[in-house]
Amino acid sequence: MKVKCKSYFPLWKTIVLQVEKLKSELEEALLSEKQLKHKVDHLKDVIASKSEELHIMSERVQETMSSEMLSLQLELQSLEQGKTDLEDRLHDLQYSKEQLELGNSNLTNRVAWLEEEKEERERDLFSFCNSLEEAREINRDLQVQLDHALQQAHDFPSQGNSLFAEVDDRRVEMERQLISMKVKYQLLQKQHNFTREQLQRVKLQMATLLRMKGSQGEHDQLERLQNMLQQKNGEIEELLMKLKQLEKSMKVSENSRELKLSNASEDAEFENGYYIDLLQMKLENSDKEKENLKNELSLQRMKALFESQRVLEMERKLSVTEKQLEACQSKNINLCVLLDELKIKYEPQELMGKLISLKKDARDGPSDSFNISNSLCESSLPFQNKELAQETEADLKTTLQIKSMNVVPLPPIEQRGKKTVKIEVKDFDRTAMHKKIENDAELLQTTRSVSTNMYVQDNQRRPASLFF
Repeated sequence: MKVKCKSYFPLWKTIVLQVEKLKSELEEALLSEKQLKHKVDHLKDVIASKSEELHIMSERVQETMSSEMLSLQLELQSLEQGKTDLEDRLHDLQYSKEQLELGNSNLTNRVAWLEEEKEERERDLFSFCNSLEEAREINRDLQVQLDHALQQAHDFPSQGNSLFAEVDDRRVEMERQLISMKVKYQLLQKQHNFTREQLQRVKLQMATLLRMKGSQGEHDQLERLQNMLQQKNGEIEELLMKLKQLEKSMKVSENSRELKLSNASEDAEFENGYYIDLLQMKLENSDKEKENLKNELSLQRMKALFESQRVLEMERKLSVTEKQLEACQSKNINLCVLLDELKIKYEPQELMGKLISLKKDARDGPSDSFNISNSLCESSLPFQNKELAQETEADLKTTLQIKSMNVVPLPPIEQRGKKTVKIEVKDFDRTAMHKKIENDAELLQTTRSVSTNMYVQDNQRRPASLFF
């Protein structure tokens, strides 16, 4: 009920204020109505008196009057007119006085009502202060009781050694550990989010840089591989032509041998058996030499295939190392950009000093500043990429040396009569092998020169201003 009364109290006050205002307005309206009625009655009286005067004047005008009487009559009328004006003014002043008195009375009533409201508010405030002090005292008593109860609850020795006390201790420890773990988890989550955002930014930057450089590198590598494929196809065609020629020569040699055998059988009656045995020994020796040459040819082919495979592997390694070099360069650029941002954030004074010194150096000589920027670019490249490039160059050198070592000149064979075909085949094979070795060496040199040109072009394309 008290709460309801408190909620209705402001409504009641507003209604009372509205009623008071309406009362004051009603009193003012009644007073103005009364004044207007009084004015109307007065004007009616004036009109009646004026009509009577006019009637009297008209009657007197008809009668013969003297000029003095007329003048006096006019003066009297003017005086009466002034009197009526003064009376009207007096009535107006009385009306305004009554209105002011009414407004003053309304204001005094309102002041009295406001004073009463103020007193009521002061009483309410005093009662609220008293209730607040009582509530504070009650709160203090309850806090003291709660502290006492907590002390009794934590005072386990007084309660005795019980399992409940140990369980409570463990519960408190676990709660503390849980709170600490929650705090650590929140911190780690924030760090994880921050690092993930940084990684995403770095990945985006890396992707853009690799797209910019990967398009050029892939195009050059495709051209290089296409050139190599064309060269290998040409070599395969040459080898096929050589095989056909060798087969033809073998057929010719076999035909000649058959003819010789037939001739030997015909002339065997006229010649000694010793000469036949000697020819057979020579034929066997030539067959053995032929087999040896075939074996050497197969070995040389295997070596050439092995060397070509090794060259391809080295080129793959070169392409992988170039990609790694580009990735490392892009990482280096990103790290330099991040370092510049951090320097701009935390060490702007040092950067300003460096810029001033660079401006002075540029004024003294632009060539010195260009050399400094080139040296900084070279020093900023990672050492791992240099080591990889050196390893690839060393591997290429070793392959060339192995090729030169593997190509051993064939031992000279004594030229015998009626065996010119075999000697010509041997010389042809040797020249073909030398040509193949020279082609492989030129291919390796071209690949090496292309890779070095790519590396130099990449270093020249990279702007030196990124590292400052």
